[in-house]
Amino acid sequence: MGVEDDGTLQGETALCAAYHLSPEKARAALVPHFQSLIVENVKPVPTLKIDVIEVKQQPVLVISVERGSRKPYSNRSHEIWIRKGSNDMVPDPQTEFPKESETRHGLPQFEIDF
Repeated sequence: MGVEDDGTLQGETALCAAYHLSPEKARAALVPHFQSLIVENVKPVPTLKIDVIEVKQQPVLVISVERGSRKPYSNRSHEIWIRKGSNDMVPDPQTEFPKESETRHGLPQFEIDF
């Protein structure tokens, strides 16, 4: 269901064994599982799309997450991470948060929809 860094396809055999289902039914069961993981672990919940495409006649699950406008996003422990290249990092509050000119009363300004 995925692709290793070297391009090797992997996962469908383990997926079928875990769900005790055919490949098609196991893939169908996996979609709500991923949706549930994202809803439970990312706040606010981003817009996402899940597709199955074929690569080398094998299914590959593609999860596309739209860039959000409701930043910052956090995990369920309220930790905020940023992406730098291929690394996830805790942001440095001195250099990676809004500058004083982008804040009001010393606090970052973020749009909040209710």
